[in-house]
Amino acid sequence: MFLHPWAIVAGIAALGLPIVIHKLTRPRPTPFFYSTIRFVLEVIHHRRARSRLRDVLILSLRVLAIALLGAAFARPFFGAQQVVESDSNCDAVRVVIVDQSQSMSARHGGVELFERARAVAADYLTGRSGLGVNLILAGASAHAVFDAPSSNVAALRDELSRATPKPERIDVNEAFKTAADSLARSSAAPEARRELVIVSDLQRSNFSMADFSVLPKDVKIQIESVSPKTALGNIAVLNVGPKRRPEMGHDLPIEVEIANYSPIPRDLDVQIALGDNVQRIRALCGPDSRITVSTSLAPTSDGWQRGEARLLNAEDALPADDSRPFAVQVQRAPVYGMVTREIDQNNPCASYFLDRALMPAKERGAGNPVRVVRLSAEQLDLETLGPIDLVVVANPGKLSEETTKLLASLLRRGKPIFYVIGETVDATNLALLADATGADLQLPVTFAPTLPGRVAVNSPLAEIRNDRGPFRVFGDRLAELVRSLHIRAPLVSQRAERGLTDDVIASYADGNACLVRSRCGDGVLTILNADLSQSNLPVSPGFVPMIAEIVDDLLQHRRPEPAAPCGEPFSARLVIGSQSITNLRVAGVDGKTLEAGEFVSDKSGALWKWDSPDRPGVISIYGKDGTHRTIAFAAPAEESDLRSLDSLTMKDRLAGGREIGYRAAADKENRIESVWVWLATACSICVILEMATLHLFRS
Repeated sequence: MFLHPWAIVAGIAALGLPIVIHKLTRPRPTPFFYSTIRFVLEVIHHRRARSRLRDVLILSLRVLAIALLGAAFARPFFGAQQVVESDSNCDAVRVVIVDQSQSMSARHGGVELFERARAVAADYLTGRSGLGVNLILAGASAHAVFDAPSSNVAALRDELSRATPKPERIDVNEAFKTAADSLARSSAAPEARRELVIVSDLQRSNFSMADFSVLPKDVKIQIESVSPKTALGNIAVLNVGPKRRPEMGHDLPIEVEIANYSPIPRDLDVQIALGDNVQRIRALCGPDSRITVSTSLAPTSDGWQRGEARLLNAEDALPADDSRPFAVQVQRAPVYGMVTREIDQNNPCASYFLDRALMPAKERGAGNPVRVVRLSAEQLDLETLGPIDLVVVANPGKLSEETTKLLASLLRRGKPIFYVIGETVDATNLALLADATGADLQLPVTFAPTLPGRVAVNSPLAEIRNDRGPFRVFGDRLAELVRSLHIRAPLVSQRAERGLTDDVIASYADGNACLVRSRCGDGVLTILNADLSQSNLPVSPGFVPMIAEIVDDLLQHRRPEPAAPCGEPFSARLVIGSQSITNLRVAGVDGKTLEAGEFVSDKSGALWKWDSPDRPGVISIYGKDGTHRTIAFAAPAEESDLRSLDSLTMKDRLAGGREIGYRAAADKENRIESVWVWLATACSICVILEMATLHLFRS
């Protein structure tokens, strides 16, 4: 390729000049009168052959010299073609996007990719007349140094020198929108050239969804890739956490997902810590594959605890993802709040059967705490329901509007509710509960009393989702169990416009819903439409396992969530009772107070919001009465896959018809621009050879 292609055209035109000069300067014959011409003809014949050889050599050297001179002026080079040249002299508006995502902290040849990007970006931040420049540092959000392109290059370079990679992913399309907005704010003339330079490792997980359509059609786009030709080998902890609800004194299985993004198998030494408990696991992960390793740790105390999974001696390209934090709230044995008007605990009724299923006989007796607390609807308040892990509603009678609002508020904030329908008034209670939750609760069916004159009869189960709890536990015995059951449904159901059909887990032969599960905010509501006192379900061998599975499912939905992604908005609800949010503070592992996020009060309680978490690790929210919440933050798992998009994908599939130049870091290092020196030297040699030829063939 050539920096000045016009010189090629001029050189081709100049090639005919030596030929024209040669034709015009050919010697013309001069007549002489001799007495004899035999000897003259011999001399002429001898000189003619010599002159032809000289003419061919001189003409060839002259044409070659002019061709070499034209090629030298054209400045040929070997390397990638650029759409945007850092040293161009035309009037232009230029925006430079620099990728700040975690993958840019990977090392190649002992040098961080971001340092390579810094050097490349600095070449485009040049100051000259007619050029306006802006810099965008892009991560989960895009930060433009100036609102519009400016000539203040010193400030841009200073900002670039202070920039570092962040533990977050890059939102490519957000960066493009910010760049388009910056170009639109430019005060340059309409005919000025508009340029966009993207300096990144072009990580596949981020750039595969790049949308160039937000950029103006006339923008010249130059992509500078700092990734190596072959993907860097990396090992990463992608996810870690317990697989069930943590309970004090019980073994807690913890699983760790690890990926090997390299072409060779790797021996892994994994350390898993939870509080003071530490275990190590050895495993082998094949090339370009993922494995899940697990172990069990027994928490010895309750409350919030910090944990971490770490790869020891990984020696990979991206050490930042060799560890991943997590946080769990270790619970004591669950306490159930039975909301019912049935006070007699020995009377065979719905609450009696549920009481025995929730706390089997082997767990009852001296020394064992009471785990089923009977409550009347009038006793319900925040203080009473605070220590309750699961609210079970069975024949409560008519619930007041205040009570349903309280239950709705607790449900939205994560308190699970198991409602067992036993009488017609439950239809009114469920309707009030649905109204109190608003759009947060979208039941797949609505319940109503049986039509007047019709008596509810026992009906067999017909449609069952055996791939979901609680029926999955029965396996091959499910069909036999279902045939033996005769359950009376107190209420009829009708399909609701809102809600998911999959939330109906079991139905009767007459089409009425038997078991329904639906989410509401952070909580889950499960409804069992069965009159336990008029059915054989409580005396069947499947009753206790079924109730255990329902309860386990309701409690497991509060299983600790994986680490929240850094750089992206995060919010958490807090149950703080009557205390003020001014008593709350955020602290790190060392207990020191951090200036992170803000506390907000609303009708549902307190909310902690952090618009842009900027650090991985575990933080805790403290109040006067102890720890309210512990949260883990980490970089997104996809940042560990260091594979990049190739130039063809970027220029053909994603460009959308725009003019895009692509250059990799290796192309810049291998670009040869000194060819014109050798061409000029060869031109000089041709001139010298021409002079030597004339001297050699002089007459």
